[in-house]
Amino acid sequence: MTSANARIEAILDEVELVPDDLVPWALGRLEVTRAALWSRLAEAKTLATPEPGPQPRVEESLLTAAEVAECLRVSERWVYRHAKELRAVRLSEHRVRFPESGVRRFLKRRSQ
Repeated sequence: MTSANARIEAILDEVELVPDDLVPWALGRLEVTRAALWSRLAEAKTLATPEPGPQPRVEESLLTAAEVAECLRVSERWVYRHAKELRAVRLSEHRVRFPESGVRRFLKRRSQ
C-alpha cells in the first residue's frame, strides 16, 4: 500500500468522528471529491485510448451536447440519445462530454 493509500484509508476510518452537525457538509465535500475523481478517471481513459491509424495522439477537445447539436444540426435530446455512437465521456453523474474525434467518426460513417 502506498503512502497516499494509507492516508486515504486513515481519513475514511475516522468517518465516525465527524460531528452530526457537520455530516451534511462532509457529504457535500465527498460528492465534490467523487465528481472530481470520476472526471480525472474519464479524462485519463479518454486520453489513454489510442486512436486507430498512424497519426499521433494529441489532446482533443471535449464538446458539450449543445455544441455537438449545433455542429450536427440536431437537437440536444438527439445528441444524448446517440451518446454511445458519438463516444460520449461521462465526467460526473450529470456531466457528459463528446470528444471531437467521436463526432468526426460519426459523420464519416454517416457519409459513407
